[in-house]
Amino acid sequence: MTRLLNLPGLHRDEVSVMALIEICRQLTRSLDVNHVIGAIIEQTVTAISAADAAALFLYDQETERLLMRAASGFDADALGKVRLRPWESMTGTVFSSQRSAIFATAEKIDEGMGSMSEENRSWYSLAISHLQHPRSVMAAPVKTVERCWGVIVVDNFSAPRNFSSRDLNLLEALASQAAVALENADLYEREKSHAQRLAELNRQLLQVTDVHDHMTRAVLEGRDLEALAGWLAEALGCSVLVQDQFLNLLAIAGDFSQTGRPGRAADYQLADTADLRPTLERMRTEKRPLDIPRGGGSMHRIGMAIAGGQEVLGFLVVLEAGSLEQVQLMTVETAAMAFALALLRERAVTETEQRLTGELLWSLISADPDEAVRHRAAQMGVDLKRRYAVMLVAADQPSGESGREGSELVRRRLRGAAERTLAQHAPGSLVTMDSDNLVSLVAITDGRGNSTAPTRLGQALQAMLARDVPESTFSIAIGRVSEDPSQFRGSYQEALRALRYNRLNGERSQVIAYEALGTARLILESGDRGQLMHVAREALGPVLDYDRKHSTELVKTLFAFLREGQRPAATAKRLYIHVNTLNYRLQRIEELLGGPLSDWDRWLDVQLALKIVELLGQ
Repeated sequence: MTRLLNLPGLHRDEVSVMALIEICRQLTRSLDVNHVIGAIIEQTVTAISAADAAALFLYDQETERLLMRAASGFDADALGKVRLRPWESMTGTVFSSQRSAIFATAEKIDEGMGSMSEENRSWYSLAISHLQHPRSVMAAPVKTVERCWGVIVVDNFSAPRNFSSRDLNLLEALASQAAVALENADLYEREKSHAQRLAELNRQLLQVTDVHDHMTRAVLEGRDLEALAGWLAEALGCSVLVQDQFLNLLAIAGDFSQTGRPGRAADYQLADTADLRPTLERMRTEKRPLDIPRGGGSMHRIGMAIAGGQEVLGFLVVLEAGSLEQVQLMTVETAAMAFALALLRERAVTETEQRLTGELLWSLISADPDEAVRHRAAQMGVDLKRRYAVMLVAADQPSGESGREGSELVRRRLRGAAERTLAQHAPGSLVTMDSDNLVSLVAITDGRGNSTAPTRLGQALQAMLARDVPESTFSIAIGRVSEDPSQFRGSYQEALRALRYNRLNGERSQVIAYEALGTARLILESGDRGQLMHVAREALGPVLDYDRKHSTELVKTLFAFLREGQRPAATAKRLYIHVNTLNYRLQRIEELLGGPLSDWDRWLDVQLALKIVELLGQ
C-alpha cells in the first residue's frame, strides 16, 4: 500500500483517501496499538505531501507530561527524551486547547516554541539535527468525546509550500483514526485486565472456599485445634499460633526453624504488654487481619481476633518473613471462622463437663456421699481413695469490670486460671463456681501416693491469678485434708470459716489454711454463738457499754495494744495518738474492768473476749 501511495500520477485527494483506507484496514486487522499507531504516523508523512516528519505525543497521567509514542522523520531516540508540559510549546498549546493549528511561518514557529524548556529545546534540536529549521508546523489533537489522548505534530523542513487547511483537515482525520485506535486498545486492555482479574478472583475464591470447606468439615468431624492449625499452616506455608481470649496458648503448627531468632514457638505469641495493647484492642474491635508490631524480632506477624458473634473467643497469629498476599489474608479470615466454630464446640463440651463436675462436687461436699454419688464419681474418673481438701477462692472486693458481662468475664478468667493450675499441679481435682466463690475439691495425693502441700497449690494459683486477672485480687481459703469422702463436708465448712476469718481481718491476696488459725478455730467451730458472746461480755462488757454510750474507742485501743505486744509507744503510733493519751485510755479501761491488765487471768479473759468480738462481728 505504501508503494501504491508513492506512484506518480496519483492525485493528492486520491492519496489522502487511500491513506485513510489503509489506516482503517490496520485498525480492523490488529489490536496491537503500537503497530497501528506506527502505521498512522507513516501514512501521515506519506499522505500529506508537505510533511517531512511527524510524531505522536501522548499524555501520561502519572508524570503529567506529553511523551513521544511514535515518530517518522525525526531522530526517535532524541525526540523520546522530550517531555512537554500540557501548555508547553506548540504541541502543549494544541493539547490544552484541544484545537488544531497551523504555524505557517518561522516567526509563528519560534513564538510557539518560546515556552519550551531549555532541556526540551536541546533534545528537539538533536532530533532535527539532520534537518533544517522547520518552515511550517501543524498539529491536531488526538481526542474522543470523553478524552484527549495527545497530539499529532507534522513538520515541514524543505517542501516548496506550506501546510494548507486541506492538509489540516486530513491531519484531523488521521488524528481521529489514531484516537479510535487508542480507545480500542484501551478498551481491549481494560477488558483483558478485567478478565484476568475475574480469573484471579475466581481462583482465590476457589482456594478460600476449599479452605472453608475443609476446615468446617474438620470441625464437624471433631478435629482438635492442633489439627486445624496444622492444616492452616500447610495451606499458608506459614507458622500458626492459636490463643484463647486470655492469651493462653492453645495450639501451635508450622516450621519455626525459620523464625529468624532463637527461642520456642511460644515466644511469638501475643502478650498483654504496653506495646501490644493498642493492637489487641484493634483486633477485638475490627475483627480483621492486622499487622502486629515486631518488637525485637525479625518475623512479620499477622493477628486476627477469633470471634463468635460479638464475643472474642481467641486470637489467630500467623508468622511470615514477608507479607501475606490478598488470598492468604482471605484464607486467614476464613480460618478464623472455622476456629470460632471449634472453640464454641469446645466451650459447649466444657460447659457440659463443668455442669456435671459441679453437680458431683456439690454432692460430695454438701453431705456424706451415698453409694449412688460414689458410683457417679467412679464413672467420671474421680478416685475417692485419694486424699482431698476443699479450696475456696473469693474476690477481695467486687471486680473493676463494669456490668454483668464484665463480671462474667472475671469469673470465666478465674475458673480458667484455677483449672489450668490444678491440672498442672493437682490433676484429678474438681472445680466449680457458686454465686460468690470458686469451689474446688483439690487432689492432694496422686495415684502413686505422692502428696502436695495445699498451701503450695494456693500460692501457685495466686501467681496464675495475678497474671490472668490483674484487675482483681483474690484470697484463697483451704480446709483440712480429708482422709475419706465423709470428711469432705467438714473441709468445706472449714474453708468457709477460714475465708470469713480473712475477711474480718481485712487482708488481701492471702492463702489461709484452716489448720493454721490456731485458737481462732475454737471460736469458729463453736455452735453456740450466744454462749460465746456471753463469755465475751462477762470479760469486756463494761468497756463495750462505755464505748457505745460515750462514742469512745477503748475496745479499738485494746485491739491495738494486743496486736502491738503491749508496747505503749508502738500502740500509740498505730492509733496516731500521744503516749499520754494511750496511758489515760488504758487507765480508764482498768477502772471499768475492776483491776489492772497486768493480772494474768484478767488479761487472758480480755484477749479471748477480743477474739470472740472480732470473729463474731459484735
